Amino acid sequence: MSDYIIDLPPESKWDRFWGKIKKIHPGVQAAIVAGIFSLAGIWLGYQLQESGLKSKVISLEELSEKQDKTIREKTAEIQRLETLLAPFRTLALQRYTDPEPEALRKLAHRISEIESSVSPRHLNTKQQKALYDILSSLPKGNIIVASRMMDGEAKDYALQLANIILKSGWDVGANFMLADDIIGVGICSYKSPKKLPKHDLIRDALIRAGINCKDVSIRDNTVPLGQNPALLLVIGRKQ
Repeated sequence: MSDYIIDLPPESKWDRFWGKIKKIHPGVQAAIVAGIFSLAGIWLGYQLQESGLKSKVISLEELSEKQDKTIREKTAEIQRLETLLAPFRTLALQRYTDPEPEALRKLAHRISEIESSVSPRHLNTKQQKALYDILSSLPKGNIIVASRMMDGEAKDYALQLANIILKSGWDVGANFMLADDIIGVGICSYKSPKKLPKHDLIRDALIRAGINCKDVSIRDNTVPLGQNPALLLVIGRKQ
């Protein structure tokens, strides 16, 4: 029979240490093992705590960088607004003798008035919904929406009003050949000695929806509608 020699790996320090532990009384072994695990737990906790502190330091640094960036952006925006405001501040102080804040307020109000006078009229979403809801709940009737001839702004506004009234269930006609000079929006019982049915109903519905509407009279034969009385919603010039 041949002899086989098996080379065993050299004994490690841990193996030698564990061998010594095995030779000790079991109670002492348990105490040593418990001590080892306790030390390992302390070491692991320290490592985790150190890692957490590093993470917190990084987070604070990132937060500080974000705050600095926000401050820089806000400072730049303030500078931009100051640049835009400069000519208005100069104009306000030239036009009004009040202190700067009051002069700027008056100038802003005047600019708003000018913008309102030149911008085309239109129904906003709230007005459209209010007018539709109100007219939908009322007894229906016939109405003609008329606007000044050769006035594109009045025609566009008239079409928007006519569309809402039509959707709410009314019978609507349209005429864009009004020759009379009417300002704003008005309701007219055309060629009738007294108010036609639904005259006040339409006027009050428009007012409730936030649309200024008043009773108006237009001259005979200034709108091509024939001789029969008709309820007209008149869209005149803006001002």
